[in-house]
Amino acid sequence: MGVKGLQGFVDHACPQASMWVNLKEMAKQHQHSHPESPPVLVVDAMGCLRFWYTPEAWVHGGQWREYMQSLNTFVDAFSAIDIRLVFFFDGVIEQKKRHEWIKRRLRNNTEIANIFQYIKANGCQPGRNMFYIPSGLATFTRFALKSMGLDTISSLKEADYEIANYARENGCMAILGQDTDFLIYDTVPYISVSKLQLGKLTTVMYSRESLCRILCLQQTDLPLLACLLSNDVVPEQAVQGLKHRCLARYLPSDSRARQRKEVVAAVAHYISGISRSHDGLKEVESNIQHASSESLLEVGVRSYLLTGQYSPWLPKSGTPPGADQHENATGPAQSILQFAKEKHIKAESSTVYKILNAREVDCSNTLEDELDTELPGQAIVYRPARQSIYGILLTERNGQSGAAKPCPTSYQASQICQEDLDAYLAQALCIRDKSADHLAQIQVPCVDSRAVHLASLFVRGLSVLVSANSACGFPFKMVDLMPWEVFDGKLFHTKYLQSHNGCTMEDLLEKKDVLLQEFQKLKSLIDSICVRKNRSIQSNPQPWVTENWERSGPRDRGGSHHMAQCEQRPHTSPFLSHHQGYQGRYPQPGPANRAQTGRGSRPGRYNRRPQLYPR
Repeated sequence: MGVKGLQGFVDHACPQASMWVNLKEMAKQHQHSHPESPPVLVVDAMGCLRFWYTPEAWVHGGQWREYMQSLNTFVDAFSAIDIRLVFFFDGVIEQKKRHEWIKRRLRNNTEIANIFQYIKANGCQPGRNMFYIPSGLATFTRFALKSMGLDTISSLKEADYEIANYARENGCMAILGQDTDFLIYDTVPYISVSKLQLGKLTTVMYSRESLCRILCLQQTDLPLLACLLSNDVVPEQAVQGLKHRCLARYLPSDSRARQRKEVVAAVAHYISGISRSHDGLKEVESNIQHASSESLLEVGVRSYLLTGQYSPWLPKSGTPPGADQHENATGPAQSILQFAKEKHIKAESSTVYKILNAREVDCSNTLEDELDTELPGQAIVYRPARQSIYGILLTERNGQSGAAKPCPTSYQASQICQEDLDAYLAQALCIRDKSADHLAQIQVPCVDSRAVHLASLFVRGLSVLVSANSACGFPFKMVDLMPWEVFDGKLFHTKYLQSHNGCTMEDLLEKKDVLLQEFQKLKSLIDSICVRKNRSIQSNPQPWVTENWERSGPRDRGGSHHMAQCEQRPHTSPFLSHHQGYQGRYPQPGPANRAQTGRGSRPGRYNRRPQLYPR
């Protein structure tokens, strides 16, 4: 989140606080002043994911081999000018920021619902303005960077804090990211990834010294400014009234547009008139609204203090900045926890340490259609797997068993049909010999909301598999579990459409006999597991039937509906049914639009819901 309103202020109302820099020249200057070590750029990886994900297709589950190319291009650009990169990832969610994390996830739910509504209405991927990162991107980027031999660190506390602290203690050249919190920390220069021109290696550098000079503040005042503007620690509702009063005194004008631009200056003006002391902070605290018994501003200001730093706004006694949280474990348990901690920091395991130390697992949003009652969400589908992981890690202690409790039967029946399974297996086999460039050329004739959901479900399953592999001591090579080895979103989508539209098995497997043999072996294995589980996977084709499919013929079922073309069309569905009264899977928007309530269903035999039936 960063500091509310500060990015817009420094970009538009305070241009003196930023300047364009050439990173090659910046590296030379840094090397001259620090001849003992190469220039190091600390990268806030979570803030860079959107910049790194350059493939055109994003709704199908991820173009992972294209994404790997993008990462390599980014890394090579800095290697060419001898800048060493150190990547940091969020490793935990601190309790003081949990409420903001939850609010953000709920907002993401709304964004995802809008994406599925668009897909159902238009049958294609939305424009980049609705972009949502593919499921598992943060998790798998860690492993991608490590596979390139790069320094990759997963944080033990707030990642922004660890980034700022690491950069300061190691004399790094700068921090690359897109978070105004880096303008508040007293650390090395902060440069923007959103303004980065990779070809020229130029970007914008923000100056906290210039910002303080313009606002008539000292650098030790910046943490309080961040809190009063609202951030991840101090919610907007707590300081909203104070900001309005600051504006009223600083800018009596009725111009709301002008007020929005001046809110940062108005709050800074208010701070400059307060005694820079703990008593002064208490005076400010009395003017904000919050229910906590703890001093909200004190917690917020302290969160910006790096190791060894102190603030005149805080009492001199108290928890020193950078103090580590105590880990409640002794004896063999302590050695296990220490091993898990080391793996966590090295970004080799993302969940084991959190389970052992905090008994917590965090799961962010994914592209799944909550209105589609035919498919359960990934949290439900993989609950038994998570319970098994907990059972492995949380062994018997104090007479309590860590064994997983059975999941309710209603949650165990993943509603997958035979055609879905064929698509999953076919793409996993066919992807092997396909380069990133080849996969990039695939044209998806139309986008199916159910296929989008299934793709995200598959990739999320890979992340669960990574967690299970970590919990079991890495019996499998992690590289074999990575999505760029086994999955491509557009390839899966085309296989899904082919499978549900009656494509022959030979065509589904691209007429490769060796793949057909492997496919049959895998199907036999899955069938045998289903027998043991007393389940069977039923056939339930849900073909895409439109005029365009019928005209395109058996060789090219997609017609001319390429994804990029679809993004340019207005929000009215070109996928009209060919008989009266049939709305199809993607009905047109309007009063009778069932896109609001889930996927449309076809009449007759197509109205069955695919699922695993008990034998």
